[in-house]
Amino acid sequence: MRIAVHPQVQRYGIGCHFVEQISLLGAKQGIDFIGSSFGVNPELLSFWLKAGFSTIRIGFTKDKASGEHSALMIKGIHAKTSLQQQKLKQEFYRSFDYLLIEEYQSLSTPLVKLLLSQQEKASIVELSDLDFANVLAFSTGERLYSSCVYSLYLWLKHDLLARSSHRNSDDEQNALILIARLIQKHSSANVCQQYALTGKKMLNQRIKDYVSLR
Repeated sequence: MRIAVHPQVQRYGIGCHFVEQISLLGAKQGIDFIGSSFGVNPELLSFWLKAGFSTIRIGFTKDKASGEHSALMIKGIHAKTSLQQQKLKQEFYRSFDYLLIEEYQSLSTPLVKLLLSQQEKASIVELSDLDFANVLAFSTGERLYSSCVYSLYLWLKHDLLARSSHRNSDDEQNALILIARLIQKHSSANVCQQYALTGKKMLNQRIKDYVSLR
């Protein structure tokens, strides 16, 4: 029911070893899937992703015990169940962006970033030539944010898949700022407060800086 590793001996592969042994036992017993449910945060999610699990559900309310939304993740034991695992993962991401506006609005931006880095590229709308032109025009100050925000949104979705890790702390923070504003749809005032920005002008400049570096 639970896997726990003492903090003094974490990051030595003990937890991963437990999961591998459970997977082997499940295969011998003819089980199709193994699953895990827990109060989700970036660190725990990273562990289960590295173990080959896929997110198929996140609860809409915070768990009283953990103070976090509960995640349900699964891993197919056999080759024949890997396709079903993929379908369930795709179904989760099909509505994920929409649910961020209300049901998932309290998810932390670092957690949203990690979740989005696992989305399949094929499921994201491709950028048109006009979208690329809009993004370039915004980065050079030729177009206003509101007039090309959807193009920026699509561009960011693809950028997060191409760059799951960022070069430095400033680059990482700017990525979080874009996610909070473009994908989570947080107000400019909330984003400025969260990331200690002086105002909307500075916020738009951070967005331009991030886009211009790509």
